Amino acid sequence: MRIVIVGAGWYGLHIYKYLKEMHSDIDVIILEKSDSIFSGSSLNNQNRLHLGYHYPRSHKTRELCKKNYKRFIEEYPMVVENIKNNYYLISKDSIIDYNTYIKIFSNDLMYNHTIRDNPILDNIDGSVINTNEKFISAIKAKRYFKSFVNEEDIKLNYTVHDISSKDDNIIINGEEYCDLLLDCTFNQLGMSSKTYIYELTISLVYKKKSNTVFGALTIMDGNFFSIFPRNIEDNTYTLTHVLYTPIIKSKDINTILKYSISEEKVIEIKDNMEREVLQVYKRFSDDFIYQDYFLSYKCKLISGCDTRECNIEESNKILSVNCGKITGIFNYQDYVEKYLSKLKI
Repeated sequence: MRIVIVGAGWYGLHIYKYLKEMHSDIDVIILEKSDSIFSGSSLNNQNRLHLGYHYPRSHKTRELCKKNYKRFIEEYPMVVENIKNNYYLISKDSIIDYNTYIKIFSNDLMYNHTIRDNPILDNIDGSVINTNEKFISAIKAKRYFKSFVNEEDIKLNYTVHDISSKDDNIIINGEEYCDLLLDCTFNQLGMSSKTYIYELTISLVYKKKSNTVFGALTIMDGNFFSIFPRNIEDNTYTLTHVLYTPIIKSKDINTILKYSISEEKVIEIKDNMEREVLQVYKRFSDDFIYQDYFLSYKCKLISGCDTRECNIEESNKILSVNCGKITGIFNYQDYVEKYLSKLKI
């Protein structure tokens, strides 16, 4: 049997790893449009190892986070880093107030947070929620997968522009054939029957200048900001904001991929974010200095709630996945395993 994986980010590389370890008799190849693995959203992201604190309004997403949290740590301990004092705080302008938020995350042993006084921010409802959520180092993950993937199993700079079928096989670009295609491109191949919206995002990168009482800072729940580790080793952090991190949205991925941001636009976004932060975090400019930015994109299912659940679709020997969480890799793995077991492989 031959399987082709399209996309060399978290989903494509994890399913490759799973197949090589558990189904060594299957011929597996990865097709990646960029010149290296982990060059897209898998690298350029906040890469939180979520427990669910980010999603008080989506029970499904919280359950997804909890289900795969320990499983991820067990599978990839080499890329997981602890965050000392990973603070969540509830704004007085939050959609959900502090008491309601705390109630959502009570009576569950997975949510083993502690409550502390708030010595740092203004306009906050209630106390500081110090969580055990961790950080996934994309730099370490890229290094790990580069050493794991066999060179003969991956084709870089390879763009998929045509998918057809012949004699019970899937044919890619008229040259690559397979018995099963695993689409890990977050719908860039256009295989999904669901309606998604693509969102181009910007994250600002700052260097920490002085010690802070927190290792990460997230303001909930609404149009607020987050300060999160980028690279713990060199003390860099990302600043994102619900209002200003999204740049453009489109149902057409090509609109996102072709967008070119001007330096003036970056400065405008930076000024807007910093203005919002300084209203509640007065010492921000004393503690952090701006360094750079990076762009990325998200693929979100159009839904009435704040969900990032894992969506997997099967059609004509193509299994496509779209999920807003890295830990959804295990949902995809389990789905592929069931598919192969039906074939008695």
